[in-house]
Amino acid sequence: MLHVKRLFFFLIIITIITSCKKAPVACFGVDNTSVALDSAIHCDASCSVNAKQYNWLGSGNKVIDSNNPSKATYKFNIPGAHSIMLQVTNGNKEDIISHVVNVK
Repeated sequence: MLHVKRLFFFLIIITIITSCKKAPVACFGVDNTSVALDSAIHCDASCSVNAKQYNWLGSGNKVIDSNNPSKATYKFNIPGAHSIMLQVTNGNKEDIISHVVNVK
């Protein structure tokens, strides 16, 4: 019975520790919010907090820095307003943020 109580106590502690894991906060900046067709837009998410994985979303052609996934470059070949989104995760928690850029 003592082993069962210790196991139960251990499981409660593990549950508390893992549930206290801080949620990530997505944050990124763009170097320009209005560009000409096929011009590069550089995105930097180094301001994100508690992020383990970065998932860049958007309709343009994107290149993600393989050495630093918190950085991406987009190019759009269709004029208009385009949304660039970033999803950050750290296990079972996530956050999403977006910026709109205007392509002329």
